[in-house]
Amino acid sequence: MAAWDPLLEWARGRYDVHFETTAGVMHRAQPAATVARLHEAVAALDAFRLAGLSPLVTVSGSLVAALALLEGAVDRETAWRAAQIDEDWQAEQWGEDELATQARDAHRADFDAGARFLGLL
Repeated sequence: MAAWDPLLEWARGRYDVHFETTAGVMHRAQPAATVARLHEAVAALDAFRLAGLSPLVTVSGSLVAALALLEGAVDRETAWRAAQIDEDWQAEQWGEDELATQARDAHRADFDAGARFLGLL
């Protein structure tokens, strides 16, 4: 969770939100006010920023990491590392899988492309 703590702290301060956190695979619903506030933040973005944000959120699975990268609160590598915690853990437990590695490499390329696009704006 150490990789996520700075991202969550940033989002709490930046958007005045609260997150329900958990360890494991069970979904944890977020407070309605948090969802509404993050919705407002995304809705305020122009089409170009949304286009760059889309692959970041899709690949990382995290709006928080994508917004932090968009706003310069973290660098690309920090956001990517946080988003890959589960994949890293799986690889440590069971070893590398060739197809999973290929998929991860493709996802990284998409993530990097979105980050580069945002960096050009």
